[in-house]
Amino acid sequence: MNKTAPNLKFTKEDNASPISIPLIDHELSAQSFNASGPVTIYVGESIIGTEFYQLISNDLKMSFAAASIENDTVSLKNDSIVLGRPEINNITNEMVTSGNLSLNMTGWTPNSYRICNLVYNQTNVIVIAGNDNLGDGYGVYWFIEYFLKLHPEMISDINITRSTNLTMRRMGIGWGYQLHWQDDPPYVNQTNMDLTVNNLETQVKFALKTGMNTFNMGSFLRCLTFDNLTPGDPYVVYANDSPFRLRHEKYVEVYQNFTTYLKQFNFTLTIGTDMFPYTPAIREYLGGDLDVNDPALWVLINESIFELFSKLPFDGLQVRIGEGGEVGAGNYTSGVIFRSIEDTKMLIRNLLSYIDNFNNKFNTSKFLLFRTWSIGIGNVGDLHIDPDVYHQVFDEFDNENRTNLWVSIKHVAMDFFRYIPRNPTIGIGNLPTIVEFQSAREYEGYGNYPNYLASAYQMDLQYFGNSSNFKGVWVWTGYAGWYKGKNVAYQFYGFYSWQDANVYAYSRLNWNYSEDIVEITQDWIISTLGNNSQLIANFTQVLLLSDTAVRLGLYIHDFAKETLSLDTPFFSIGRLPNMLWVYWGIPTSSHAILTAVYDKCRGNVSSNVRDGFTAVTLVNNMIDLASGFTSNVSDPEVYAQMLFSLQYQREVYVMLAWYRQLFLYYYDYVITRNETSRQLYLAALPEVKTAIADYESNWDSYENYSRYETHEMHDFIQRVEVNYPIVQRFSRLFFFVLLGFVITGISMSFYYRKKSKEEESSEKWYFKLLNSAHAFNQSIIKPGKFFENLKEKEFKAYSFFPILLITLIMALTYSFFNYLESFKVVFGGFMIVGLGSWFYFGGSFYVFGRLLGGKSSFLKTLEFTQYLYIPFLIASMVLFGIFGISPEILWYYIIGAILYPTNLIVLLVVFIIILSWMFILGLLLISKNFEISLKRSALILIIPIIILLLILYFILTEYFAELFVFLNEHFDLITSVFNRAETSAAQFF
Repeated sequence: MNKTAPNLKFTKEDNASPISIPLIDHELSAQSFNASGPVTIYVGESIIGTEFYQLISNDLKMSFAAASIENDTVSLKNDSIVLGRPEINNITNEMVTSGNLSLNMTGWTPNSYRICNLVYNQTNVIVIAGNDNLGDGYGVYWFIEYFLKLHPEMISDINITRSTNLTMRRMGIGWGYQLHWQDDPPYVNQTNMDLTVNNLETQVKFALKTGMNTFNMGSFLRCLTFDNLTPGDPYVVYANDSPFRLRHEKYVEVYQNFTTYLKQFNFTLTIGTDMFPYTPAIREYLGGDLDVNDPALWVLINESIFELFSKLPFDGLQVRIGEGGEVGAGNYTSGVIFRSIEDTKMLIRNLLSYIDNFNNKFNTSKFLLFRTWSIGIGNVGDLHIDPDVYHQVFDEFDNENRTNLWVSIKHVAMDFFRYIPRNPTIGIGNLPTIVEFQSAREYEGYGNYPNYLASAYQMDLQYFGNSSNFKGVWVWTGYAGWYKGKNVAYQFYGFYSWQDANVYAYSRLNWNYSEDIVEITQDWIISTLGNNSQLIANFTQVLLLSDTAVRLGLYIHDFAKETLSLDTPFFSIGRLPNMLWVYWGIPTSSHAILTAVYDKCRGNVSSNVRDGFTAVTLVNNMIDLASGFTSNVSDPEVYAQMLFSLQYQREVYVMLAWYRQLFLYYYDYVITRNETSRQLYLAALPEVKTAIADYESNWDSYENYSRYETHEMHDFIQRVEVNYPIVQRFSRLFFFVLLGFVITGISMSFYYRKKSKEEESSEKWYFKLLNSAHAFNQSIIKPGKFFENLKEKEFKAYSFFPILLITLIMALTYSFFNYLESFKVVFGGFMIVGLGSWFYFGGSFYVFGRLLGGKSSFLKTLEFTQYLYIPFLIASMVLFGIFGISPEILWYYIIGAILYPTNLIVLLVVFIIILSWMFILGLLLISKNFEISLKRSALILIIPIIILLLILYFILTEYFAELFVFLNEHFDLITSVFNRAETSAAQFF
């Protein structure tokens, strides 16, 4: 086998020393074990009939051409494999007692094992002995997978002890089939349930091959009926014929089969839930509210834990508080109700109390596994990444030296993105901690193309291994987050080979943090594609190159490396996602996001654009390396799918590279007016359109991949190519019309100095137009005199709208050319906001003006109030004239003010000028309109503003977090509602 490493260099982020894996030395003579001849496998008589040892011994038997299984009372014959430690296998015990085998297991961590050769009673023997049953299982499958399949030349000289400090090696059980619900009786899909049950053996073998010892399952709420919540009334939550009850009873039946089977193999079982989960019936039982101070809620949580552990042999309960939403579907929901540090501590304290009570009553050792993942709601929202918050929550329990409270933390200080530092809360205190990793990163292609993370995983293990409380890993092997593809379920069906490469590497490194990455990679290639030396060398490079290709193709370096946060009085996001430009598989057209990305790239645009095309080059190299082995692979179908996926990756990265060039150089041109940038974004336009068309044509209907969506790129191209050139011409024309209006008004001022009042009041149409220009000019330069004159004039209907109408026209022009597809909805929004604010202030001025002795009418007050829009109108005129309605620039400064304080002063000065102008105008128009003093006018102006601010503050502080949670929980529903609203509006207009 060719094990030449590819010519690649890796730079480690840390100089952490690798963790040493304890080995026990033995002096044994290498013997010639003939794996192709008759082999006898010896299993202890007391265990040979158990499900566990039947499974592993039969798989061991099937790995040889000719093998048989005997119990430990039969004398050795042929070449032999002795399975089991001295306590469960008499032959092992005899070899140890006689001094032929040294097997001192003192100091071994759980699930350790030894495999070695020796001669005993003139027979070649291989001993596979773990310090517990799982150790035996891991030893058997390591012997099969590593020695028999990958390195048969090493069988005659085996002397290894494998052990790991990771006492919890956890994975989510891959259901493979949708087994949740259906609307009609029996309210579950029995066919899919049966398929999943029949595949449990596959899951067990997978866990033994990968060295995992903990299964996590979901559907906590579907295991509960709350029959004992109220003594004497088993139907207090779910009626006797409730679909929920019938479904849950079926779930419990199936879960009993699942868990009973898995416990035969000594796996640790956990079940996960958000806190707090509910159905409509649960919410009704709690009176409609989810209040952490409601005693009924705690009674229900206590009963749910007691019922769960009483019915099913789960070892632990996993709880997450930081995110909520629909739990699959079918009216199962979770709410984010524990938002403060004190409430979170109360939850942990109470959960531990309930678990302790159960353990004491039934002499069990159930535990709580608390996930720290959170999305920023409340003062506990940064628990995931803030060491101070972590200390405040967990120090109380850390000081109690608890062993039944575990903490689960994502390995980076955010979601699973690159460029993010390792999570600083890992290693704090003494509570046993497991660290979460994805094997198919949802933001990085979701395993649809290669994204090999073995090197990064190794460095993380070595780094976290320096912490004494780093006790385990959770490798996400099933679906995670979102997945838009179909027909793929890891270890069940579909194409998942690239994900499998990561799982394989992770599982190897879990047992040896320092194992050579190239050797691991090559072993996976041999087991997946075959033993052709050139194929091994080429595919090793494909996998090792994939890490760089993903980083360059999906991340914009100068933006991704920055730490962007968003802190408000209502929620805190300590770190914003650094892949916002193509977040969740949707290349965005958002000015807010793209200008923020551009801001970080400004001055280095060419380098960031070049990265995208470098990624394309790497993928092309990977395709060249992978091609040409059809006749040399062990699995032609998997090989063909690999090539197919690389083609998909290339088309995605070509599309994203051109889109990156388009928007970065477009914003660079808009902001700097650099002609080279203009030429480069124009050059990208036809290329990105071609790339999008190719992608849509080839992949849009391919449902097996989690595809990238293209509709927002179409929107951006429409704005750049069609809308903005038109609107810029229109805006400049509009600006000059308004400018001419102002100049005409100034001219009319000189005219009226020489003419009589009779001529001034002419009813001819052109005089009305000229008078309007004059009035507009006077309202700007002499507002006091203007309002004094306006008070004396008779109210006319057409005097309502001049300023307001012009403002709305400008706003609608912006909306039309920037939100063309939803123009009708935006039109309605502008009308509501514009007219609503006019009526609110006009009405408020009228009410308080009359209360303070004013004499004006309501309609006259509305006529006056419209002139408060003048400062905004003038500001819009400047924006129109200079920038040509370029919302990119507006967003550039707004986002800059929020995220980058350097722009805040400019923005504040502009707003202060506008607000000061509005305040002066407000004082004058109220004073003249109601014929009262400026002091009273100030009261009339300030009171409605204070009332509005108080209302907004109350709404935001009381309901913003709920709104945020609601949006998170019902995103799909809200999207559907907006789509329907847009359709209805279009039909109406």
